[in-house]
Amino acid sequence: MVFLALIRSALAIAALLLFGASYSEAAEGEVAAYEWPTAGWRVSTPEEQGMDSAALADLVDFGASHGLNSLLVARRGMIVVEAFYAPFRAGLKHRTRSVTKSVTGTLVGIAVKEGRLDSLDRPVVEFFPDRQIANLDERKRAITIQHLLDMTSGLDWNEESFVPAMHHSNDWTQFFLDRAFSTTVEVRICCRPS
Repeated sequence: MVFLALIRSALAIAALLLFGASYSEAAEGEVAAYEWPTAGWRVSTPEEQGMDSAALADLVDFGASHGLNSLLVARRGMIVVEAFYAPFRAGLKHRTRSVTKSVTGTLVGIAVKEGRLDSLDRPVVEFFPDRQIANLDERKRAITIQHLLDMTSGLDWNEESFVPAMHHSNDWTQFFLDRAFSTTVEVRICCRPS
């Protein structure tokens, strides 16, 4: 829990830097083209991207003093700061489970804002019409995107046994969709009105 709080703090600081930083507008009539990376990222100074180096240095220091693994800030498709904290280094793979939840929540928020997703109350099974889903009942049909974001789906999940099994599965999405409901927790999912 403490680590998750630290991650949230770091994400909040990064968001403030990214969205609160003042930046120079493109010259009138000039179209800014962002070339997103394929095989690699381009780099830039923070100032060239309208960011403050001192604020980013403070963020790097925050990461060092709060046990972050690494930090990457990109603006306009270019890396403006990248840091790794021992024992982590570039290219070292490690699990990022809780960070993934934060990134997923952010991407869903962007999808809602851009109108690509009309509601967080959409049932999850609607997104998988061609799949045969095990243990499909009214409770599972009632699970929404919001339930997944809140981690309140009620589906049975045990990190120690299910994660290794999922890793050996050929289809992680199907593995998750096929989970039965938990019998060890009280499930409070209100079915949608018909």
